[in-house]
Amino acid sequence: MRRFLDVAHATAWRTIHNFITNPAYHFPSIIFPLFFFTAFAGGLSNVGNVPGFDFPSGYTAFQFVFVLLQASAFGRDPEAGEHAAERRRLEQHED
Repeated sequence: MRRFLDVAHATAWRTIHNFITNPAYHFPSIIFPLFFFTAFAGGLSNVGNVPGFDFPSGYTAFQFVFVLLQASAFGRDPEAGEHAAERRRLEQHED
């Protein structure tokens, strides 16, 4: 159990440290959703006036949901591939 906790602690520390110290992880998850929200909500704001667009809160609220979904998709673990590769190395080492 102690080995598991040591590995979990080291992995968590490395992931948090790399995320905080590397701004390249922050920009896509913030900039792209804001760009799309500005472009679509501002440029297509008259879509709410189209007959048949039946969304009571308006087009901007409709677009905001899309931006939230996109931001959550961009907010995934940026080191997922690295974790998988490290796990394979550890499994090979144990054999």
